[in-house]
Amino acid sequence: MNTFIRHLVTDYDNKTFDTGRVIGITVILSMVFFEGYDILVHSGKFDPQAYGAGVAAVLAGLGAYIFGDNTKRPDEDRHEHGDEHRDDNCGDGEPHK
Repeated sequence: MNTFIRHLVTDYDNKTFDTGRVIGITVILSMVFFEGYDILVHSGKFDPQAYGAGVAAVLAGLGAYIFGDNTKRPDEDRHEHGDEHRDDNCGDGEPHK
């Protein structure tokens, strides 16, 4: 379990904490907590459409952040995990079409 959480909140080296991931997970957990608090303590009515839209927006933003953060990932790490990285010149002298 400790390894799973470390993979969720660290950068690609699994040592450096990634601020965006930590904030994203904190926002998701706080949304769950405050929605539960409102229902249990204040007898609020659960609105699944509003809650789902909020969670979807947070997850989409976190996904966009992680996708954009992919540029920090070293090239050898990209190839090791099967991601294709194409640039104009891959070393063969011919540009890709």
